[in-house]
Amino acid sequence: MIHRTALFLGVSLAAAGIVMLVGTSDTVAGEAITEALRLWPLAIVALGVALLLRRTQLAIVGTLVAATFAGVVVGGAVVAAPDLGSLCTDGDGAAAPARQGSFVGPATIELSSACGDVHVTTIDGSAWELDALDLGDRSAIVAATVDGLAVRSETERWHGGFDRTGDDWQLALPTGVVLDLDAEINAGRGRFDLDGAALDAIALDVNAGDARLDLTGSTASTLDVEVNAGSATVLLPSSSDLTGELDVAAGSIEICAPAGLGLRIRGDADFGSTQFNGLLRVADAWETPDLSTATHVAELSVSAQAGSVVVNPAGGCK
Repeated sequence: MIHRTALFLGVSLAAAGIVMLVGTSDTVAGEAITEALRLWPLAIVALGVALLLRRTQLAIVGTLVAATFAGVVVGGAVVAAPDLGSLCTDGDGAAAPARQGSFVGPATIELSSACGDVHVTTIDGSAWELDALDLGDRSAIVAATVDGLAVRSETERWHGGFDRTGDDWQLALPTGVVLDLDAEINAGRGRFDLDGAALDAIALDVNAGDARLDLTGSTASTLDVEVNAGSATVLLPSSSDLTGELDVAAGSIEICAPAGLGLRIRGDADFGSTQFNGLLRVADAWETPDLSTATHVAELSVSAQAGSVVVNPAGGCK
């Protein structure tokens, strides 16, 4: 008797792997896969057909078709992740007047973008500044207080596919107050250049998108990164101790540690891979050779589910 759950999982993983192999090794094929991803609702249709056929003689055929479509969508999302922002249509609005404010003490920053580009930088002092494209009633929704700032997309712009008006946010955060940062990037790009920032907790979710989190010149205490069918690059700080958890499902995470930072990593991979360049295996962890003499240490837990985690990739983090 054929176990249909195992069959579905095996076929979908094989299909995802083939798509990722072809898409990442051939530029033209990668572009074609990105465009074909617009047809992702067919995967839902295939799953529905499989359910209808589950008690018929065609049950195995339905499972194979559904598993193949599911695998192709997952693999395609991984290939397309760095380019998903380009599938959003350009906004037809004009630059809105910059919105500004200031914090009187520690503050919480919440960002949630659905398609488009988000670029976060830093400025001296306690004030923040946001430049965002003005799309009338579809503009970014902003809520600000003396101890917090929340910026989110107008969800009505999402139409079930990737052809939608994209966000275009330029946000400068102050270096003079301690910040908690919680950011979500969906089907777009996020760039976080946080030089000089004093950060307590950082949470970054990337869903079918691409993000680069540069903490090189900042201080941070805790880090939580979750990537689903996307990619993320994380550059760790050198001037603070840090604990963090980084999880990837059907995507990739690259981690770069600056010279002198002690690094200890524990991790696992289910149908995925982990690569810890320059680290030594010590008991159940991977560590930098000079961990005992390092001024600051980053303790990380990583997990790869049908994805990859690479520490200190050859050529550095791009």
